[in-house]
Amino acid sequence: MAEQLKKDKVYKTIDFIRIPFRICPVYSLLDVLNRIINALIPALQVVVTADFIDTALAVFKGQTQQREIYQPLIFLMFMVAYSYLNWNLMSYVNLKRDMRMTEIYRSEIVEKRARLEYCHIEDKNVWELINRTCSDPESKLMNGFSNVWDAASLII
Repeated sequence: MAEQLKKDKVYKTIDFIRIPFRICPVYSLLDVLNRIINALIPALQVVVTADFIDTALAVFKGQTQQREIYQPLIFLMFMVAYSYLNWNLMSYVNLKRDMRMTEIYRSEIVEKRARLEYCHIEDKNVWELINRTCSDPESKLMNGFSNVWDAASLII
């Protein structure tokens, strides 16, 4: 696999999105789709609930047949089931993504640290800075990924 970290590159906010998509595209895409769906859930829930209530009132008044209530009821059940099962499914996807990120991204960070010149390792201030910035790099990257998509879902 090609190196994800480039030697003299200045990393920007877009790299919080680009790097996870390069390392684990399927899991990152599933995470983004889940965030979009979760952002749309409140609006969908209002529409589905309103449709169910309107259909139930129409059945009660005798304006429509009783079997017409099943479609809105099934949609409502899917919404509730999604709300309950979503956390479990996404915890599995996030775990797989984090494992892949640890495997690829952390090994590249370690290789990059191993290529440091000895004078940087010897300097106490530089080594302290490296330890602060490089401890648990994949979780910092994934926190940035989550923050970017959380901001996008607020807009949705």
